[in-house]
Order: sequence, then structure tokens, then C-alpha cells
Amino acid sequence: LVVDYSMDYLDVPDNDRTIAAYYVLFTWLYDCFRDTGYLRAMGPWGKGKSRFVSTFGAVAYRALTMLGLSTLSPMFRIRTHTLCTLVMDEINGPFVESPAELEMYFNAGMSVRSPRVWRSEGKDAIPTSFSGSYGPKIFGSIKPFRDPATNSRCITTQLTTPTTRTDIKAQDGEFD
Repeated sequence: LVVDYSMDYLDVPDNDRTIAAYYVLFTWLYDCFRDTGYLRAMGPWGKGKSRFVSTFGAVAYRALTMLGLSTLSPMFRIRTHTLCTLVMDEINGPFVESPAELEMYFNAGMSVRSPRVWRSEGKDAIPTSFSGSYGPKIFGSIKPFRDPATNSRCITTQLTTPTTRTDIKAQDGEFD
């Protein structure tokens, strides 16, 4: 069903579509596993990264959609309470690297055994821990992370050519 759904909205190679569809199914039961990788669409502008992220993010488990400019604080706080799939677009740009803090968050978040995030809370600076780094993530980026270890955690679909299909449907909020 996920493959059929994505055919209506996205033009990617069949092998990448199938892998992404399995990843989406995985998001619905990721908490049964000790480790998780991430699903990444990567390539230059205008090749379908945002469409990839929004199409597969729309059917992922409890998708929390954020732009790459979002700060880390709400990410781990919300994920700690909702156990959602983090869906992010535009995590870096042609002249901008991903924030080091975001890369560290992605690097550490692949294992349920990952250390917790600690922050001081409130005016009394009470130490509080958050478990929100572990979990599935679907995101789009123009280039790889600086850290090879973080890149190794990604199942990457390289998008390098614009679509040639004329039958792709517009998504909510888009114009035909």
C-alpha cells in the first residue's frame, strides 16, 4: 500500500521506493528494535527531496514535521513524550552545514542504548534527562553530514534528475 500511495506523488527508482516503503512500515514498530537507521533523500535543489520527505513522512508513525532550522530543544522534548517519527526537510544547504548539535543528535539517536540528553530546567536549573534522541527519522539534505559515522546511519536515496512524469498528483497545499 505504501508503494502504491507513493507512486501517485513521487518519482523515484522502484528499488528506492520499495526500501522507503519498508522504512515507513518500520516506523510503526521501531520500538521493538534496539537500533534504527534513518531515511534520507539527498541531492541538489529541484530534484524532489521535499516531495520525498513529505510523501513518506505523511504515512510514517506519528510524524513530527520540522524544518531543519528548528532548534534541538523541542525535538528531544517532544520525542521523549510522543515516540514519534522525526520528519525534517532542509537540514542543510549548498552553503550551510547542518548545525553540529543536530549532527550529534542524529549520530547518537540510532540506538536505544544511546545516552540521554540532559538539560537544566526552570529558574532553579534542575537537571532533567530526555530520551528523545532514539527513533526513526526521515529527512532531506543537499549534502552529506561532516561526520562519516552519522552518514553511515542513513539509508540514502540520491535524487539527481527532475521528474519526467506528468501524472504525479499535487499534495495538499500545492497547486496543479
